[in-house]
Amino acid sequence: MKTKKKELMEYLILYHIREKPYHGYKLICDISEDIGVPKVSPSFVYPVLSRFTKKKYIKVILHDDKKVYEITDLGLEYLKENSEKLEKILKIKDDIREFHLSGGEKLHDVLNVLHSEYSKLDSESKRKIGTCMINFSNELEKIIYEYKLNQNYKK
Repeated sequence: MKTKKKELMEYLILYHIREKPYHGYKLICDISEDIGVPKVSPSFVYPVLSRFTKKKYIKVILHDDKKVYEITDLGLEYLKENSEKLEKILKIKDDIREFHLSGGEKLHDVLNVLHSEYSKLDSESKRKIGTCMINFSNELEKIIYEYKLNQNYKK
């Protein structure tokens, strides 16, 4: 069974390569920008490129000693046959981008720093952070709950 991340990446790779041939690094940069994240991991992209080459959805062309990936007719047919799925994936991609750009990326970065520095903090700082995290989590839950309540009320 494919994970959502893997499936998202598969469709985005074919979607981008459909527009023009890409070398791997440029593809990673463009998909990262499209999603709104600093950098998509090559460990997601290169295995998909390899798998799609074997399935003949894409072909590899050497250009200036770099591998350039180009979509094949079979790859275009795959996208056409899965156009509804692609539309859903593109919507998810837009949602991810909006989430990251509206503060999700900043929150992720702060939590990473907090996680690595937490053991160095004194007990008062840990208490303040704990209170802040609980209040923040409660506020987010309240917003989500109110939204769901309003959606159910509209039905």
